[in-house]
Amino acid sequence: VSRSRDRSGRASATAALLAILSASWPRRPRAGTLTRPPPYSGAPMVGRQLELDAAARFLASLGTGAGVLVIEGAPAIGKTTLWRAAVDLAGECGVRVLACRPAQAEAKLSYTGLTDLLSGCEEMLARIPGPQRAALDVALLQAAPGASAPDRRVICAGFSSVLRALVDETPVLVAVDDVQWLD
Repeated sequence: VSRSRDRSGRASATAALLAILSASWPRRPRAGTLTRPPPYSGAPMVGRQLELDAAARFLASLGTGAGVLVIEGAPAIGKTTLWRAAVDLAGECGVRVLACRPAQAEAKLSYTGLTDLLSGCEEMLARIPGPQRAALDVALLQAAPGASAPDRRVICAGFSSVLRALVDETPVLVAVDDVQWLD
């Protein structure tokens, strides 16, 4: 498990991303947040206890604000297995998980990752401002575009508004596996 970046500041091409968003994005403790996640109870993982412990510590930091954990390494060393374990552990902790696993075949398709991340968030989509909702509806293929495609900034603002609405209720984990294929 690593928090490192490549020389350009981006996650490596073989990274999985786990981002925690808690009650407010500025660093402010959240009352009643989890102080210690339960032990991982999923499929056995051989030789990954240090990484599982790091993921558990990351999840335990939910009350301190936003954070990012990058799992990176060479192909076929178990990054996805560790990512799944961290996602499962977050769910066991009562964290709302927004997850996507983009594939190379989807890399040229716009907003497929966003569609996966916002799956099941319809109640929050109804709460965001109208222009943001309209832009997200087009990006998520729930409405036809008007005369022109929605501005990407409005789509980003809409996603940010959904995240803020979600974290007002509970800690949120945004989990992306194979981030290099995210559009």
